[in-house]
Amino acid sequence: MMLEGRREGERVSEARLAILYEHSEWFKPLFAELDRRGLAYDRLPAAEFGFDPKVRHPRYRLVVNRMSPSAYLRGHGNGIFFVREFLRHLEEIGVDVINGLRAYETETSKARQLAILERLGLHYPRARVINHPNEAVAAAKGLVKVVAKVGTGRDQHVNSMKGDQISDNTPHSTGNHGS
Repeated sequence: MMLEGRREGERVSEARLAILYEHSEWFKPLFAELDRRGLAYDRLPAAEFGFDPKVRHPRYRLVVNRMSPSAYLRGHGNGIFFVREFLRHLEEIGVDVINGLRAYETETSKARQLAILERLGLHYPRARVINHPNEAVAAAKGLVKVVAKVGTGRDQHVNSMKGDQISDNTPHSTGNHGS
């Protein structure tokens, strides 16, 4: 589905509300209620549509973003980074978004979450952010317990161990690694 371009003969909805979602089962109650109330809206499945960045006039007044960063668990990992760019586009053309770009980027970045906690002066477990498994040994020095969230999408996994258990011989994956 191409969001902002019309193909010849294609009917485009007049809805000014869109629900951007990843897991259709989770949204059956919301869609049913919107239908019951007779509200016009478009369903935007995060893993199955595109947009034309050249189109600079807003199609929607409001987009509700409910993309889940755990989408890769359900085979929709392709939507994770796509949604970030779609939200950026919506922001640039002046569309109001619930759970917009800043919220989405915060949800998908442990480094950003830690920075917010730091700025607010809130206590949190000692943390390090690295971008490659080879940095894990040095980063774990002085930590009592280590929880590693490695990667995004299908390569993501979480390991937990005591800081003194990590060594250069600790097994790690070699895939897509991020914060």
